[in-house]
Amino acid sequence: MGKGTVRFLAGLGVAGLIASVASAGFSENFFEIEASNSSGTGTWHVSSTDASITYDPNVGGYTWFSSGPINIMDGPTLIATLNYAGVTVIEDPQINLFFGVQAGAVDTTFTVRSTELSFPTIASPVGEASAGLALTGATGGHGIATNDGNDIYLAQYNGLVPAGTDFTSFHSMIETPVGDTNTDVSAGIGPTPIGVPVSSMSAQFQFTLSAGDILGGTSTYVITPEPGALACVGLAAIALIRRRR
Repeated sequence: MGKGTVRFLAGLGVAGLIASVASAGFSENFFEIEASNSSGTGTWHVSSTDASITYDPNVGGYTWFSSGPINIMDGPTLIATLNYAGVTVIEDPQINLFFGVQAGAVDTTFTVRSTELSFPTIASPVGEASAGLALTGATGGHGIATNDGNDIYLAQYNGLVPAGTDFTSFHSMIETPVGDTNTDVSAGIGPTPIGVPVSSMSAQFQFTLSAGDILGGTSTYVITPEPGALACVGLAAIALIRRRR
């Protein structure tokens, strides 16, 4: 059998692996937010079937961006404001999540969550993630965002956060002086072997924000096969060809 055939069949093996990773699905909500304080609890979400979610061939994935500020209500009561938000889900797979919120008239607890991106199992996965925060003391007082001793950002695999398995987390707290803005950009983690097969991923920000203040967050979470896994596919194809000679 000629070298051209060997290259072709080995290429088919690699292409098949890549194609299987690109076959992905979403959980019920593409984006969701919950805000609660002493005045009540409000939720808002974008369904994964919503027409505002579009496919972007330039990134090979699906995107949703808010079109303007969204009030998070409990009946007639304003709990908080979602100033902006967006999710990009790349089928390879990757989740990019960002948002900006303003607390209500009292300290407000937020949960901002991506969809659970599912995909054919990656046997030897490698993960990497990063996240950043920007806090503005909009009311002129000392601003703070914290998560009751836990990290604000959480990336998980094999389940919709918080029911999955932790990959990594960042940012235990961010503070800002009176009337000022402070940023906290994580150096990130990865590429890091996960050590078990992975078939889904999701990300979340959870925090309590001081009354009237503004917090913005952005994150990237990526899972890929170990480089050696791609090489093994090609070697396996070549070995199969040799056995058939």
